[in-house]
This record gives sequence, C-alpha cells and structure tokens, in this order.
Amino acid sequence: MIETDVLIVGSGPAGSTAALALSTYGISNVLVTKHRWLADTPRAHVTNQRTFEILRDLGVEAEARAFAVPEEEIKNIVFCSSLAGEEWARMLPGPCFASIHMGRRSPEVRRARGRSHRQQSVRRD
Repeated sequence: MIETDVLIVGSGPAGSTAALALSTYGISNVLVTKHRWLADTPRAHVTNQRTFEILRDLGVEAEARAFAVPEEEIKNIVFCSSLAGEEWARMLPGPCFASIHMGRRSPEVRRARGRSHRQQSVRRD
C-alpha cells in the first residue's frame, strides 16, 4: 500500500506544478494520470508573468524558457469561448501581441476587447 499526504490526479500543467511545489516543501505526494506517456504536444502556449514567478520560485524557470517556443515562431493567439466555440479575438505578432505575451494590457488590447464585447452584444443569430 502506498501512503502519501497528497494525491494529485492529472499530470497536466496544474498537476505537475502542484507535485513540484509540494515536493519542494517536503510534502509527500503521489501524482497519477490516466496515460502511460508524456504528451507530445505543447500544453502551455502562452505563459503569463505570474506563472513564470511561480516557476522561478520552484527553481525551474530557466528550464521552462529553454523548452519554450521562440517568440518569433508564435504566429497568433486566438481567444475563444471554448475550444470549438466562438472566436472573440485573434492577436497577431507586433506591439499589441508583445503586451499580451508578457501579461500586460496595452491600449490596443483594451480597445480590441471593447470591440469584441460590443460586437457580441449586437450580434443577431
């Protein structure tokens, strides 16, 4: 029988970070997942500043940056209501994109968000 203080279900970004954080603080934990392999596709396409603060605190920021997709290879970011849902906005590389990528809201982002909300409110199906 396995004894542990914490059982973590799911090895995605949240579960993996929880396991690392608990281990860092000496709290025994077991992480279980339904798959017997690691994902071969990215799980965190755009990572905000707060996430990197947490990764830095856990001592893995440099490793995360080393495996990150270079910013010049990121073509655009799509904001949707769900994976297959309505598209609210699409941000292309440039000054506005850099602001989103770094977790700040530029005036362009605020204007784009305002437009998408207004467009949504007057939309007729």
